[in-house]
Amino acid sequence: MSKFVVLKLSDESGYWLVDFDNGSVTAMDTIVPDPFGYTAAANTSGAAYVSGVDVAVATLTRDDAFAGKYDT
Repeated sequence: MSKFVVLKLSDESGYWLVDFDNGSVTAMDTIVPDPFGYTAAANTSGAAYVSGVDVAVATLTRDDAFAGKYDT
């Protein structure tokens, strides 16, 4: 079974599809302006949606992800 994750960064427009089996990240088609329309309304109230994700950390650089900054 394939594993995919849909990502949207708060300061970026559009959604991204992460394909773990193929090791790829691609922009989702923008034919539908907001395929997950509920996120726009939820984000204005500070809500975050997470389903089946153990850890998600946003970093400014690739090096930050591996620098041990987030180790406990």
